[in-house]
Amino acid sequence: MPQPDDTIITLMSDLSACLCAELGAMAGTDSAPTCFCTPIPGSFPGQAYVGEGEDIAWVRLVEMYPSNTPGQRLATTLDTAAAMTLIIEVSVMRCFQLRRDGTWNETMLNDLWERQMRDVGALQRAIQCCTGRTWDENQVVVGNYVPMGPQGDMLGGMIPLAVQIEV
Repeated sequence: MPQPDDTIITLMSDLSACLCAELGAMAGTDSAPTCFCTPIPGSFPGQAYVGEGEDIAWVRLVEMYPSNTPGQRLATTLDTAAAMTLIIEVSVMRCFQLRRDGTWNETMLNDLWERQMRDVGALQRAIQCCTGRTWDENQVVVGNYVPMGPQGDMLGGMIPLAVQIEV
């Protein structure tokens, strides 16, 4: 019987693979990342990654708590919990370069906006890719997309998921 840690590793690895595949499918467009795409540990801020490529996509465990319903904390003792909720962050951050004078123009804003919207689609498709394969539809609650940036010449966003696993 799989242990909870095995389940978490499998779930997050599958979601990361779906995300990387979706971003890789964008390779025919200028939105394709030359990026690091993997699960990351703890509260490591993905936008702090400095490595090969310009962009980063990640999946990370934000929180885990006893729960009998996805996304709802159990307000009773642990012995009554049949499951755990994992709050998982799925994210893409892109690098961009400001003009020398630090100003923005209409073309730059439009290009960044379009890149961000393409990434939103990739995040949604990655989540859908795992639904019915890695988890059942009744095991996951999809949160709101949260834009991040532009700070530090990075722009992107994340979608939180509440995923229920048995313990």
